[in-house]
Amino acid sequence: MVMEFIDLGGDSRRDLKIIYDRAHGMLNKGRQPMWTNLPNPKDQAFQYVVWCGIQTNLEQAQSDVCILLDCCESGTANTDFGCGTMELIATCGFDFVANPVGSDSFTHNLIEKLIDLSGEAPFTVNLLYNNILSWNWKLRRGL
Repeated sequence: MVMEFIDLGGDSRRDLKIIYDRAHGMLNKGRQPMWTNLPNPKDQAFQYVVWCGIQTNLEQAQSDVCILLDCCESGTANTDFGCGTMELIATCGFDFVANPVGSDSFTHNLIEKLIDLSGEAPFTVNLLYNNILSWNWKLRRGL
């Protein structure tokens, strides 16, 4: 599925692939980030995907990749390698709980900042990050 996304519309150095995920996040026993459909691993409907598997595929892309993660412990995702440029904007770092859906959420703020920036000239991921960072939200510590 990730490879289909990478190939969507072509995979060239002129492309930008944007990945947005609003899920539950946690670290597995190997301390690797994983995204889940439910916060409780003991729930029978619990499903997960380990981020490093997705990242490995994204690193093969020729295109640039912008990753927007609105989930707990999302700042542990690593973007050091790849053919193109890979940028990450995450809700929070290791050992933090993301704010729930609502006016204090990362996604709510992201949408507001994208609307603000959409009326201007093209903007960089760094400018978007700085605009999001300027929003003074409070994160909860620990899971």
